[in-house]
Amino acid sequence: MRTRWADEVTAERVLPEYPRPQLVRPAWQNLNGEWDYAIRDRDAPCPETFDGKILVPFCAESLLGGVTKTVGPDRRLWYRRRFHTPDLVGDRLLLHFGAVDWKTEVSVDGNEAGSHEGGFDPFTFEITEHLTEHEEHEIVVSVWDPTDSGPQPRGKQVAQPKDIFYTPVTGIWQTVWLEPVPRAFISRLEAIPDVDAGVLRLSAVIDGLATADRVRVMVSTNDVVVTRTEVVPHAAPTGARAGDPHPVTAEVAAREDSVGRSRIFVTEPIAISIPDPRLWSPVDPFLYDLQVELVRDGQILDRVTSYFGMRKIAIGTDTSGHLRMMLNDRPVFQCGVLDQGYWPDGLYTPPTEEAMLFDLETIKAMGFNMVRKHVKVEPARWYHHCDRLGLLVWQDFPTGDEFAVSLPLGYMAGSVFGFGRFKEIEKTAAGRATVYREIEAMVGALAHFPSIVAWVPHNEGWGQFDTNEIIRRFRELDPNRLVDGPSWFIDRGEGDMRDYHVYFRRPSMWRMRGSRCAVLGEFGGFGHEVTGHTWPGRKFSYFNKKTPAALAAAYDRLMARVEECAEQGLAASVYTQITDVEGEVNGLLTYDRAVAKLDTEFLAGIHRRLTGR
Repeated sequence: MRTRWADEVTAERVLPEYPRPQLVRPAWQNLNGEWDYAIRDRDAPCPETFDGKILVPFCAESLLGGVTKTVGPDRRLWYRRRFHTPDLVGDRLLLHFGAVDWKTEVSVDGNEAGSHEGGFDPFTFEITEHLTEHEEHEIVVSVWDPTDSGPQPRGKQVAQPKDIFYTPVTGIWQTVWLEPVPRAFISRLEAIPDVDAGVLRLSAVIDGLATADRVRVMVSTNDVVVTRTEVVPHAAPTGARAGDPHPVTAEVAAREDSVGRSRIFVTEPIAISIPDPRLWSPVDPFLYDLQVELVRDGQILDRVTSYFGMRKIAIGTDTSGHLRMMLNDRPVFQCGVLDQGYWPDGLYTPPTEEAMLFDLETIKAMGFNMVRKHVKVEPARWYHHCDRLGLLVWQDFPTGDEFAVSLPLGYMAGSVFGFGRFKEIEKTAAGRATVYREIEAMVGALAHFPSIVAWVPHNEGWGQFDTNEIIRRFRELDPNRLVDGPSWFIDRGEGDMRDYHVYFRRPSMWRMRGSRCAVLGEFGGFGHEVTGHTWPGRKFSYFNKKTPAALAAAYDRLMARVEECAEQGLAASVYTQITDVEGEVNGLLTYDRAVAKLDTEFLAGIHRRLTGR
């Protein structure tokens, strides 16, 4: 099965967009395109000859990758690619990977550049010292992925896909790129809004800061600068390490009014005053532009651009005494849809930027104001578009390992008698360390994006361990967002939401207790097969509707019940789901995105009854 965007993908044009919108430099080289590939036994050395070509960043199992082979845990996937350096002007050269699933080892010109474990987070190797004196250089990448035979976070990937579990993804699945940078460069920015204080809390890390360097930071909209500030950092040794504390200046501008100026240390947040901020919301997704410069001897060494949104998310009480999710101190019913992030031709990777945008713009047009990104992490550009379009995001942690509650008997028993009697799974020390490390990597990579308002650490007992400890770890890493606790099944009393799932009965909710609001984290799942637009093999849905009219009537009744729950205090709902996925036919769109099963305006009208509350 192919989407209509697949025909636009060529070896010369594969996801050409700049991959890191939260920190942009104009100089970079995209390494997407044809690479050599080989599949060998896991312990075999680097092959002397390769098997053919793979189109990066599409994985080995995908149609667009051109390989369409399952690698499996007993084998290793090898890549090889050559590149030229004459056009890469800079003192240092960085090699970036958006995401590779799962364990990656990289060499450049035969020299070991580094290794990384994790299937969903970006990582970078500085390869300057590994380059030979030649103009042409060679990158070799090897990847091993245990899929569902290991304890690592993996999402819905399984070796034998069926029902609600899907085709595995092995290897590179996000953009690979080169970036030349100067001796000293800005390696990280983090902009955290504090609406109550009327400030932006800005942090930055600079690699290689020298004693006399100056740093300028500017926030603006429509190129209108309101405040300009510059500072000379305190005595900092040449070649200072990233993470060393050195002062940074901040300059803020807005479309209408002067905002403020402040001085900060690189590794410490600064409170930059922003009077009368224009707040980000689904109705008005306003973004401020951010620019940071590193200056040495009057010359700009490095310049990066970024952006941020001023918004606040919290739990509060409405005028009826119900606990709600408060956006900018106002109750907003979060009417969401579940999004697995799978594509029939690219699996984890959308075929084009336009394809990615189609999903998000369709979700918005259907009247949803929130999307739950289900057990997968997307490329940075996906979150950037959510920021720009005004879509709230609940971000799941990509679960893995065993189920603490067996399916389906445990599911049904727990639905009737509760899940308190079920035990969490036991993890090895190595498995625990892997999960905690990947939690920190995910939060660190995504903390910049204002659209993300909630983390979802656990889903339906799947790989669930250290329930409350992990919830508290999310809060420590990011105190500026909500944490679901958990998304149904084994609830130990922590978290900002008390989350209920229901597929086999009409929508309902937990009784509100304490300071936790009630949410419906999954429900619905009405299936409808569209001839000519379904994945081969067995089909799955929770309730099958034979005609579009039957589907529309059932959906209308379902959402009317959600409205009743909202009157009783329900704060959010997440319908399953936006698209069909492989054997699952319970999407509002077909898997190839060719057919909308329900009219967009029909859906928008229903959802406005919730979001317009």
